[in-house]
Amino acid sequence: MSEGLEREQQQQHQQTMRDEGDVELWEASVIDSGDEEEDRVSEVPDEDRLTVIENGDVDKVRQWWKEQELQTRMVETKTGPHERTVRRHKQKEREHAKHVAGMGRIDSMLRRMAQLNENKRRHEEATLDDENEEVDVEDIEVLNYEDQEEKAKRKMRNDLEKLVHMLKSKRCPVVGQDRERHEMVRDFMRMKLKNWSVSRKECSHVVAMGRGKGSFVERCLLQWVRSWQQSGVVERSRRGRHSKVVSWLEDERVAMKVREWIKMKGEEVTSQTFAAAFANVLKELEDAEEVENLVGETFKEVQKEEEDMREKRVSRKVSIQARTAREWLNRMGYRWKSVSKGVYIDGHEREDVVEYRKWFVKEWFDMQPHVREWEEIYDENGVVTGLKKKEKERRMGGKYGDGREIIFVTHDESTFSANDGRRSAWMAEGESILRPKGRGRGIMVSEFLTGAGRLRVRDEVNDEELEREGLKRDATVYFEYGDKAEGWWKGEDMVKQVLDTAIPVFEKEFGRECRACFMFDNSTNHGVYAKDALVAQRMNWNSGGKQPVMRDGWMRGDENGSGVIRQVMYEEVEEDGQKKQVPKGMKRILEERGLFRDGLKMECRKQWTDEKGQKHSRRGCLAGVEDCCGRRIMELQADFQEQKGMVEEEVTRRGHLVIFYPKFHCELNWIEYFWGDGKRRTRERCDYTFNGLRRTVPEVLESTEKVRILRWFRKSERIIGAYRDGLTYGSSEFKKAYKSHRRIQAREMES
Repeated sequence: MSEGLEREQQQQHQQTMRDEGDVELWEASVIDSGDEEEDRVSEVPDEDRLTVIENGDVDKVRQWWKEQELQTRMVETKTGPHERTVRRHKQKEREHAKHVAGMGRIDSMLRRMAQLNENKRRHEEATLDDENEEVDVEDIEVLNYEDQEEKAKRKMRNDLEKLVHMLKSKRCPVVGQDRERHEMVRDFMRMKLKNWSVSRKECSHVVAMGRGKGSFVERCLLQWVRSWQQSGVVERSRRGRHSKVVSWLEDERVAMKVREWIKMKGEEVTSQTFAAAFANVLKELEDAEEVENLVGETFKEVQKEEEDMREKRVSRKVSIQARTAREWLNRMGYRWKSVSKGVYIDGHEREDVVEYRKWFVKEWFDMQPHVREWEEIYDENGVVTGLKKKEKERRMGGKYGDGREIIFVTHDESTFSANDGRRSAWMAEGESILRPKGRGRGIMVSEFLTGAGRLRVRDEVNDEELEREGLKRDATVYFEYGDKAEGWWKGEDMVKQVLDTAIPVFEKEFGRECRACFMFDNSTNHGVYAKDALVAQRMNWNSGGKQPVMRDGWMRGDENGSGVIRQVMYEEVEEDGQKKQVPKGMKRILEERGLFRDGLKMECRKQWTDEKGQKHSRRGCLAGVEDCCGRRIMELQADFQEQKGMVEEEVTRRGHLVIFYPKFHCELNWIEYFWGDGKRRTRERCDYTFNGLRRTVPEVLESTEKVRILRWFRKSERIIGAYRDGLTYGSSEFKKAYKSHRRIQAREMES
């Protein structure tokens, strides 16, 4: 019996010694010993080799680890390891910290091992007592170290995938030399992944040689690859961007002259025309030679060559290439893009335009108490079935309060072409839709809109009544323009439409108790003058000749301007026994008004030369000077300043109002949305024939719902209100009221 106890104690002692050794091996696999070799996969001891670890033994093991770590740090502090060794050790510590975090805490692992040992002990006791008792415990997780080589390959594959995706993208941000650098990095990673055993230096050498580069690029390529893998960025090339290179555009005088030339040429500007005309642009500067010398000083490498050329009296032609011209245009903020209709930004916020806009907004809201308003009619299901007049208190007095309601009537023209089809379509890769060349024949539409629909007589009035009174159903005019068609739309045609069609239709529809406020834009057709209007541009310097006989003018009678003296603008002469009216010249009119002086010329002329060397002359008065020439003096006379256009004169004479939109403010005219919707639906039904266009355009425009026109009108009202509140065009607050010119938002159809 004693021998059995001794044998059992001996076995337990040996098993305890084996367990302590296993704990040391397991600890060594978790805490790195500082070896510079790659991590190895540690072995996990078998269950049958584990015994019970008491709490005191665990504390001893933990204390031993702390002492070993402290001794290691003291040794490293005394010996002073190399900086690279320190970085390598820190990197290994970070990696092992990740592994330990994946396994769980060490204390938890020790408790689980102790639980397994306890399970084994109970199993042995149950065997001795012939009992089948077993305690279920969880398995110990095995630490699997990832192979460093596979890890590096996986990371390089991900980096290569990102680089290839960027280079294939249509919006790739790198071009030229920078793109070549990225392509070299791509080739390097492809070669390295295919032949991993080949060193990075050899891969760099092969890629650089394949691109015709030398040893310097080989060394740089290694840096570019490392930079891409770490931060996803390759260093940009600095070639051509050194500070010694100075552009002509850095001189403000040259830049301003170039901008003036671009603005004058408009859509005729291309990189080729700009490059060809640059020399002439510089010649227009008063000190072009000074500018040339100023820029020439920065080029130290060519100074000697320029001095030799001056000694030989050889002139150097100042010019640039088309490629340089494109780069300059981009740097100055210009972009090559499709021409689209929209707000003309250059003149939108011009000082005189802003002043007129303030006046326009004020007049708009002064008329609001007397303006008729409409509201929707809803059925039981909430669907709009029509419009009705909104009841409001009628006010009297003021500038516009004569007892009649005011109804806004806006006008505009637009063209529709036979070959204007859909702008977008689904097409297979490499295929296209064949369409006729050119825009084809077209129809111009001159239209009038109110706030509640097109200007037309309601359907309750029969056609016989309209024919008896010589009226049309609506005020719309369809005009087939072109040399082989009806010709071209002129200002006189628009005036005839207003007087003979629009006003009679309005009075038939709304009656005499309403008056219209016709709203026009500032096109040349709408500003046409009557034949006898006081227009200084039509006058000659001397009397007679080819100039019209103007209506009588007037001038101030005294210094206070209280009296007015009538002036006849012609003189009667007898010719062949008949009296004839001969128009007075500008010189004679100025003499009668006491404004003529010796040496006064008819008008100021400015001469200039185009890029082809041809000389031109045009009128050009100095800004801020009011008596530089006779024509300028005549234009500033009060009777000439107050001369109205033919449309305004005739409409006002018939008891209606006329107001013109501010220049470059198409967003204020709700008919623009009408045109945008009409063109969209016309393109959808386009069959590329002129007969089809004749049918489609009237059908589309006449089918436009009144409620949609009312909502477009309300949107223009919101924009005018935004200007009244002082909002700046383009600001976030302004964009809430205005999105785009002729663009219909889906939610606006439902609002």
